[in-house]
Parts: sequence; structure tokens; C-alpha cells
Amino acid sequence: MTRLNIKRLAQFCLVFVSIFINAIAYGASASLELGEYVDLNGHPKMKDINFRIKPPRGWAIKEGDGPNVVKKFEGPNLIFLVQTKNQVTFATRSAYRETYSDEATLRNFVAASMKGLRCSSGSELMDYGLETVALHPAVKYTLKCNTEKVGVEMTMFISIWVILYEDKIVSLTGMAFSEIDFLNAQNTFLMMVISASFPEQFN
Repeated sequence: MTRLNIKRLAQFCLVFVSIFINAIAYGASASLELGEYVDLNGHPKMKDINFRIKPPRGWAIKEGDGPNVVKKFEGPNLIFLVQTKNQVTFATRSAYRETYSDEATLRNFVAASMKGLRCSSGSELMDYGLETVALHPAVKYTLKCNTEKVGVEMTMFISIWVILYEDKIVSLTGMAFSEIDFLNAQNTFLMMVISASFPEQFN
């Protein structure tokens, strides 16, 4: 086995162990049944990214609203979105990880992302950090977002994984409109994120 193949195998094993530990930590259960992969390769909003993800069985699968929302998965009192955006420049996984391992840079990124959500006063950043999703660095943050739509005030509880992929961003967003539903959905959101993959990474 070549040194390159050994390095790739080691990286894969580290990621697998990390996923396994996270699954246990979040109380992942075999009772959660995901459906088949939804393959988004070739979707006009995917910006040439080869990506797929598994929603839970029984969830509705809908086209996303707006130019960057690719898919919208709807379950009981829950919503999960797949979104894409272009980055200004290309960066490798190691470069992204080095950049966002800096606490100040990570915090500024999260603050800028939250501004884009247009949350109103009383909103709260609950947690944030740098994780790994489908072998790529991902900024994960959780927030309570107070907002208004067509004159109706509402509160959303949201977890967002921003996957940093070459010169693109793939965002996975799980949300609920009550804190109880949101807390109960943590295992569901986590398992969906664990299922996400960029198929070419295994070639």
C-alpha cells in the first residue's frame, strides 16, 4: 500500500470514529429509519456539486424556494433544507480547517452568517464550532431566531452545518418552531447530516 493510500485510509478511519462517537453522544438510535438517498447531482441549483443525502422515511421531499435552496424536506413540525452558495476563492480542506480553527475567525464567520438570516432582537446564538461533515470542514452553529413574516412574529430554533467545499458552500439546516420539537429532533438532524456525502470522495 502506498503512503498516499495509507494516509487516505487513516483519514477515513478518523472520520468514521468521529461520526461514531458523535452518534453516541447525541443519542443516535437504530429506531430512526432513513429513506433512500436523494441524489442531487445535476440539479440546476447545485452549482455542479455532486451531493446526496438521506431524509427520514415518510418525510415530504420538495423543491426549494429561492435561487439557493435546492431541496426542502418536511417532517412532523420539522424542516430540513439543503442550500448552496459560491465562494469567492477556492480552498483545500486543510486550508479551510486551518483558517476556521482560529476562534476569532470562526466567531466572525458565524456572526456574518447570522446577519443573513435577518433575525430580530431577542435572538440568541446557542452554540457553535468546527466539525467534519462528509470528510470536509463544516462550521456548525445553533441559534434561536426571532423573525417576522407577513406581519406574524415567530420564533425558530435552528441548527446549521455550513460545509466548506472547494469554492462552494453546502449548507444543511434543520429547524423547528418550538424548543421541545427542536430538542427532540437533534438525533434526526444529526443522522441526516451523517448520511450526507460527496460521492466522488470515494473514487
